[in-house]
Amino acid sequence: MYIKIIKKLVKSKTSVYLANKYITYVIQFAIVILCAKLLGIKYFAIYSFIKLLGQYHSYTNLGINFSFNVIASTLKESNKNNLNNLFNNTLFLNFGFIVVTILMTIFLFSLDIDLLSRYSLKDYIVPIILYLTLKQLNVLFVTYSRLINNLRFINIFYLLPVLFELITLLILFKTHNTLLYVIWSMVLSHFLIFVLFLHQYYSNFKITSINFPSLKNILIKGIMLLIYNFTFYFLLIGAKSFVSKFGSLEAFSNFSLSSNLVEGLGFAISAITFLIFPKILNKYNSKSKASTLSFINNNGELYALCLTSLFFCLLLLYPVIEILFVKFTNLSSTIIGLSVSSFLLLNTFLYSSYLIKKKQEIYLIKIGIFSISILFLSCFVGLKHNFDLIKTTVISLIICNLLYNFLMISMTFKLLNTPENIYIKSLKKTIAIQFTFPLYIYIISLVLDIKLSLILLLFVLLIFVLINRNAYLKIYNKLIQIFTDDNFLSIKGLK
Repeated sequence: MYIKIIKKLVKSKTSVYLANKYITYVIQFAIVILCAKLLGIKYFAIYSFIKLLGQYHSYTNLGINFSFNVIASTLKESNKNNLNNLFNNTLFLNFGFIVVTILMTIFLFSLDIDLLSRYSLKDYIVPIILYLTLKQLNVLFVTYSRLINNLRFINIFYLLPVLFELITLLILFKTHNTLLYVIWSMVLSHFLIFVLFLHQYYSNFKITSINFPSLKNILIKGIMLLIYNFTFYFLLIGAKSFVSKFGSLEAFSNFSLSSNLVEGLGFAISAITFLIFPKILNKYNSKSKASTLSFINNNGELYALCLTSLFFCLLLLYPVIEILFVKFTNLSSTIIGLSVSSFLLLNTFLYSSYLIKKKQEIYLIKIGIFSISILFLSCFVGLKHNFDLIKTTVISLIICNLLYNFLMISMTFKLLNTPENIYIKSLKKTIAIQFTFPLYIYIISLVLDIKLSLILLLFVLLIFVLINRNAYLKIYNKLIQIFTDDNFLSIKGLK
């Protein structure tokens, strides 16, 4: 029996994709460590700021790539022809916004902006523009590849850039312009990926399929999703921006290193959510309220358990992290706090997917803006009273994400007409003790001002596994189903 499962896993496209994705994350982790060690605090801060610019740039196309994914996943008539027409209109919009973005970037760099000068970005303007432009187009091709379940090209998209970065760092780390070479390696890798995508999909390009109603639909949906997506990710990006503005280069380097390490937690889970998001939207399309509620309750608990398990994996790396980064201070408490924040934000996946399907983007935007307002208000209060900048930012993030989590779950249960009291049920889901160990670990370590030992963490992990042993068995069965059946994630009519 197990031999058959192993053979299916080895041949499965999903297994190959996930193996490739996690190898990519390991390499990314190594790149962060190498950059922090080899570039030094100043150039690592510049490298981190360029990556931050990349996160901001992903929103400049008004959410049209995300809009393409959502509309294509919920098409009433799912077929290749409708998908290709949608793709062509989205590609046309992308080119238009790329031109606008390049002109805006050149204009901003022509101004004497203190923040841009502080991070010496004028020295890297050409490769930065090329890198961001190519990456934006490649993300659209990746989304299209996922919708038709072509995972091979997605593997190349994720693996090639990090390999180029790693090789460049290892070969040229002793040169004066190491950072510049790293950025150009990112440009080259995305250019090669773009050429591969063009070669694969050029026959799908048809100017005649471009029409105003479709462009308008993609754009309006995209703007709504953009604002929602921006508020979702801005909770962490905003915190980074706050530290970069009001903290020293050393403080920003410390915070960036911690957040980069914690982002591995998000990357690990996003490897799966990227695959299942279109399928889940498609499932919500055909399910009744009762079956949707059951689906969210059952799978939501398993999803939360996966998140908490990944959090413990990150916790177990702390002793190694502290040895590697002696020059960086307060990493332990910062990483724990950001891990808690990331856990709470990622836990909203099933609920946000349902709200997007029900066209509740306005509500998602409202709670996002509310959470961001609380974040900056609490950060500025802490700054005014001379509290520790990083601790204040981290605690503010946790409070905001707790509120964000609670409000999103509440609306989901309201739309599904749950028989229980909506707010009590939502509160139970938000602070469920069997899945929110990370929050309590952070509170204990913060209040008692202690460093968690490896032995203590292993003991807590053992208790956690014993409490949730039956749920782990369900996760195992679900993952085997996903990994061994290549058709499990396919959307009917688009394969």
